[in-house]
Amino acid sequence: MMDYVILSFLVIAIVLAVLALDAEQRMLAIISLEGCTVCVGLLFLYVGALYVGVFHLLIYTGVLTVLFAVSSNYLDKEEMKNE
Repeated sequence: MMDYVILSFLVIAIVLAVLALDAEQRMLAIISLEGCTVCVGLLFLYVGALYVGVFHLLIYTGVLTVLFAVSSNYLDKEEMKNE
């Protein structure tokens, strides 16, 4: 049973990572990347690496996703000024 849970986390993370790379819109790519990192963080928690999982969910998923979203919105404003 445990192998199926780990496999499902990995498959979902890979699908979301490919969707993030292939997305046309920036926000869809950011949301897909966030979903991928959440799956990886939950995978760490599931296998028993609690500190790594919590750190991954708080720092990598939370802070970097907000950073990507803010910078994406900043780039949109810069592109509108140039047009």
